[in-house]
Amino acid sequence: HSGELVSARENADQTKTLSLKSALPIREFSLAMSPQYKLVEEDWQGIKIKSYYLPGDDFYAKQALGVVKDVMGYYTQRLGPYPYKEFSVAPVHLGYGGEQMSNMIFMDTRVYQLPRFLVRYFDFLVSHETGHQWFYNMVGMDEFTEMWLEEGVNCYFGQEYLENKYGKNGTILEFPRWMEKWKGIFPELTFKRTRDVRYKIISRIKRYDHPAVDKLSSFQEPSSIFSVTYGKGTRIVEMLRDQLGEEAFDRVFARILAEFKFRNLSVENFIRLCEAESKKDLSEFFEPWLYTDKKLDYAVKGMKGSSKNSVVVVNKGGIRAPLEVELTSRRGEKWRQRLRGSEGEEVIEVKEPVKSVVLDPDKVYLDIDRTNNSWPRKINVKAVPVYWPLYDISVFLPDDGYNLVAGPEIISNGLGAKVSLQKPYDQIFYAATGYEFNEQVHISRGGYQLNNVLNTQTALGFEIANRTDLEDGSEDLVSAKAYVRRELWPAKYGLTDVNDHVSLYLIRNRGLDGALALGEREDSRNISYLRRDEAIIGTAVHLGRSGPYPDPREGFNVDGMVENSGHFLGATQYFYRTALDAAFYQPLTPRSKLAYRAKIGLGYPDNKNLFELGGWNGLRGYDRKTNRGSHVLLGGAEYRFPLFDKIHMKFFDNIFGLESIGGVVFFDAGQNWFSNFRNSDLKKDAGVGLRFTANIGSFLEKVIIRVDAAQAINDADDDTHFWFGINHAF
Repeated sequence: HSGELVSARENADQTKTLSLKSALPIREFSLAMSPQYKLVEEDWQGIKIKSYYLPGDDFYAKQALGVVKDVMGYYTQRLGPYPYKEFSVAPVHLGYGGEQMSNMIFMDTRVYQLPRFLVRYFDFLVSHETGHQWFYNMVGMDEFTEMWLEEGVNCYFGQEYLENKYGKNGTILEFPRWMEKWKGIFPELTFKRTRDVRYKIISRIKRYDHPAVDKLSSFQEPSSIFSVTYGKGTRIVEMLRDQLGEEAFDRVFARILAEFKFRNLSVENFIRLCEAESKKDLSEFFEPWLYTDKKLDYAVKGMKGSSKNSVVVVNKGGIRAPLEVELTSRRGEKWRQRLRGSEGEEVIEVKEPVKSVVLDPDKVYLDIDRTNNSWPRKINVKAVPVYWPLYDISVFLPDDGYNLVAGPEIISNGLGAKVSLQKPYDQIFYAATGYEFNEQVHISRGGYQLNNVLNTQTALGFEIANRTDLEDGSEDLVSAKAYVRRELWPAKYGLTDVNDHVSLYLIRNRGLDGALALGEREDSRNISYLRRDEAIIGTAVHLGRSGPYPDPREGFNVDGMVENSGHFLGATQYFYRTALDAAFYQPLTPRSKLAYRAKIGLGYPDNKNLFELGGWNGLRGYDRKTNRGSHVLLGGAEYRFPLFDKIHMKFFDNIFGLESIGGVVFFDAGQNWFSNFRNSDLKKDAGVGLRFTANIGSFLEKVIIRVDAAQAINDADDDTHFWFGINHAF
């Protein structure tokens, strides 16, 4: 609770009366109660620190106690003492990591279930909320219009704290001893690298970037608030320190804590203090960084002059900055000097030939493209023991140069190798080769993807693949895809979620079931692909307004597609088809719901196998390749209900967890036909299933594991079909 406990009195009606007071101002009064709470506490320099926890969570409760002491020690040294006599950490049910309160913080109960190799991530979450005692509680801000001032400042000092504790490039993962020799197979993830990634992604998309100072209601989407106020806000404070100098920077925050303690600090007053302590006019710094969505992007254009003794630097962005430049002579001597911060080109004259140039070598400034900060251009070569798909994501690789990544790759039924050349956030070239043991085939593929086309959330790419049958050659095949995919929503809500999007594509000898854009999926349920002699031009769209992920209880999802296979690129198959698939979700009781699905597909000519209804995502009472036709109607209904809640089973140090088990009763009905609807039968099946709600890393990801048993009603003599899958059928 906020304040201090004065007395507690047990009442005759089995209630309790608490008397609380606060000798100092508090921003709000907060209280958390549970009969299950346990407590560890410790006195630190006259402050009673209390860490509450639920049964079984004692490890992280003790960690929270240690983190709070570390944060208070560091923040006291940097900013001044914590003023209250008590501080509490309490687990509650939130939809996110934590929340700051007056002389206490709330942490989501799931944070206490993190795998122990994420103990540093736990430190980050607790330290961030604890740091708000200085910036939010002691010094308040206008959170609706000037949130960056609270979150950016707190995140900056939180980053300082983490770097002081774990090093400049401290990693988030802390492996136990038995995993130390295996940690090399996992991508490296550092606190510093994750600091910028969200903003650098949205900064490339015009509609989502935003000035740091503005009403929260003016942001296009909530995730961009975090990217700008937290991510960009942190870097604004770091860049400000470079502008002011370390001593003036420290004086500014000393004055803030002295003059605005238990008051509200405005951006106007913040700028006034910065200019007073630095004795500089900082309008050229604050105006573009706070009130516009302009970017900083300096590039080394190259060398000129016969002796290569003139360095040409060009400002490609809209913000000027006096970047530091590190130059290395051909003799190996290094020195640094400052740019003037011009709008166009700036030439640096040097006395001797230069071997290399690096702009902003300490990475102080938020330059949105660091690949052009070096001359010659830098290529980071990374040989990995296993090439996971994560290596195609920018956050797992340095962004100060192009990245050349190579290593063994695990494919569906075999092994291979993959190599990629990436420009962080923007482009990737890749090539891979592998051998599938079961089918005795060799597969090679190569491709390219360009992201953020025309500063929109659009990806453009292609891939060519060659399949060689090493047994008799009968399965030899060359296939290809080319695509443009436009995302219609800023981000998907989980790894298995499908973001709203529209895709245009050309596929040759392959199906849409393989992803088009890297890391994204397309809906190809019940669509039949010959995968030979087909050259298909198509478009697909997905719109989803359902939730919560991944087990929706209300809303809808809609998928549509139109395809044409023609006589081009050497193909012989000719057809048109279109399909529309919709699912709706409706709660029945607080714990159960109904899900409905309807699909219609039409094709031409009417003698082609363009659709198939059997399988785990169609008529579950029939085999996958059965019930084919040129046209299709499909419907389904599921009643989803809980069986066992709050199981809380954990496996492998909480890497995987089983939260609950639910049941499903379902009915499917569908009909495929060729030329005549009346000449086909309506196929029906019914069945039951189990739904296991599992989490990965406590609250990092959640999936539904489903097991279904279905019996065909039309063909009662057929065997019962069993299906296993990830997430619901619809």
